[in-house]
Amino acid sequence: MYTVMSLLDIFLETLSGLISLYISFFSVKAYKLTRDRILKYLQLSFLLIGLATILRVGLNIMSYISRYFEVALSIFNLIYILSTLVAYFSLSYIYSGRELERTLTSILLIFVSYHSLAIFLLSYIVLNIALWVGKEAKIAIAGYSLIAFSHLLSLFTPYWRGLAILENFPRLIGFILLLLLVVRAERIGKNVQQI
Repeated sequence: MYTVMSLLDIFLETLSGLISLYISFFSVKAYKLTRDRILKYLQLSFLLIGLATILRVGLNIMSYISRYFEVALSIFNLIYILSTLVAYFSLSYIYSGRELERTLTSILLIFVSYHSLAIFLLSYIVLNIALWVGKEAKIAIAGYSLIAFSHLLSLFTPYWRGLAILENFPRLIGFILLLLLVVRAERIGKNVQQI
């Protein structure tokens, strides 16, 4: 049976997944107008995150209906973790501008925890964006920092279950900020194309 907390958790995670898909959608639109490769990688990264999140929510709901789906949910949680890590690696690559292949092995050996690795990659993204100037950089830094903070909260959920709900709020706000950036980039691309 669903509790209020589990329903809120499902709602917030679904909303985060949908916003990830919107980020992906507007990234494609902006990419078609500007042909900026960063937008292509951004689209693929958030498409992975969005689809994995929505599928995980679906399996989570199914596991409440029937115990048979719990095994599938456990397996898919691993797929979800791996797909978000691939997405974060992709984002790290596009924001660094440098080759990451030679450091991937050492990063994986040092950071074995999913959330620790996600925090590290998101921090790396924030540090690279910090070199940029402008309002967009500040919004991107805030968005990625909030997503990293949600992963930090996730590290403590085994000790206090109430954090499971709280961890979704910063991630949701972070996704909303990134969605605003991509929508803005798409609109700027349309205006430049009209000139």
